[in-house]
Amino acid sequence: SALPSYNKDLTIGPNPVDDFIYFKNRGNKKYSINIVNTLGQSISDINIAAFNESKLDVRALESGVYFIYTDGVFAQKFVIH
Repeated sequence: SALPSYNKDLTIGPNPVDDFIYFKNRGNKKYSINIVNTLGQSISDINIAAFNESKLDVRALESGVYFIYTDGVFAQKFVIH
């Protein structure tokens, strides 16, 4: 799904995800990523430097819907199978 325009350099996927979700930053801005579950609990915090990539292992997380915030602003939801 498309991210808000201020996240235009950030790619997040796949969605739905089974094992790893990948974050790719193609811009010169660094991003602070926060993963939150449906109860509002923070699951993971990731910082992605400019022109960098990161991945999050979600195999230990419960199946369901999760929310991704970038720099404190809602970006998208994703589903873990």
